[in-house]
Amino acid sequence: MSYYEQPTNAVLNVSAYIFKRLRKLGPVEAIKLQKLLYYCNAWSLAGRGYPLFQDEIQAWKHGPVIASIYPLHRGEIDLNQWPHGSPHDLSVEDQQLVDDIVDTYGGLSGWRLRNLTHQETPWIEAWEKARQGKILRVPIDHEMIRDFYREEQTVGWPKNAAIFRK
Repeated sequence: MSYYEQPTNAVLNVSAYIFKRLRKLGPVEAIKLQKLLYYCNAWSLAGRGYPLFQDEIQAWKHGPVIASIYPLHRGEIDLNQWPHGSPHDLSVEDQQLVDDIVDTYGGLSGWRLRNLTHQETPWIEAWEKARQGKILRVPIDHEMIRDFYREEQTVGWPKNAAIFRK
């Protein structure tokens, strides 16, 4: 029996697109893929008002995790392949958003991204609700994510993202 929901096609396609972008530079850290997925959804909520994918984001020890794709890389540190989803099935608008996020955050290591999420309100508050891991699978609320990153947007972050420039 699995405790994880099946991943949606949307999250699989976004993860495939991110993997395709990053794989050119070598193996992709699983933790980095997770955090980039989180930031893609967060900035979609903030900038467009709707999520890029509907899969639940949960507060885990090492930051936000899209639990539905976790079983696809469980136990892996570096990913050499990602045979899930299709990077070509993203709309041009979605590709642009993911490109902006990868351009902004993609130069950071997975652990640096983890540390960054640990300084941000959505994970901090959900982790507190999870009683620092004593309660499993605590979701990070979309409204909290949206509101936090909208506030970040007003101070000019992410700096490279064309989608947020008017």
